[in-house]
Amino acid sequence: MAHHLRLPMNAAAWGMKLFDRRGKHCFFFYGTLMDPDVRRLVLGTEPAGAGIFPASLPGFAVRYVVGERYPALQAKPGAAAPGIVITALSPGQARALDRYEGNGYRRETRLVCLADRRRIAAMVYLPMTHLNAGRRPWSYQTWRRKDKAHFLWASGLNNPLRGFGADRQAR
Repeated sequence: MAHHLRLPMNAAAWGMKLFDRRGKHCFFFYGTLMDPDVRRLVLGTEPAGAGIFPASLPGFAVRYVVGERYPALQAKPGAAAPGIVITALSPGQARALDRYEGNGYRRETRLVCLADRRRIAAMVYLPMTHLNAGRRPWSYQTWRRKDKAHFLWASGLNNPLRGFGADRQAR
């Protein structure tokens, strides 16, 4: 059974930590973490009772980071970054996500729109200022077809010769 978490519309402005009464977290993913294989390698397993829902983040577009094979969000009025919301992640899984994202991203709480138009608060990884999101749009379908295999190998996620996150440029 999926758990839908609701906070007041200005919850993101308050910088609230988002978790349910069981200590589980809700995240919005817009990039490589939309992929079930990547999530499994980063999180271990998706928890029983986790809900995965199509969603979007208003005011942002998803763009390739210049010179890289992974994306970042870029503020863009009127746009909506497509992605997914996943619920019921443990505090340990939230820490694993922080390690995976590294120092190029910061975790913030934002209001996201579910496909049924409800708005919920979820944690989102936004790029730090030194990460340059370019003009080239990033799409999950294109990444999966063209970049996923290289990404998994070069990042160390699916490469026994490299440690987890050993090659930050492959992310």
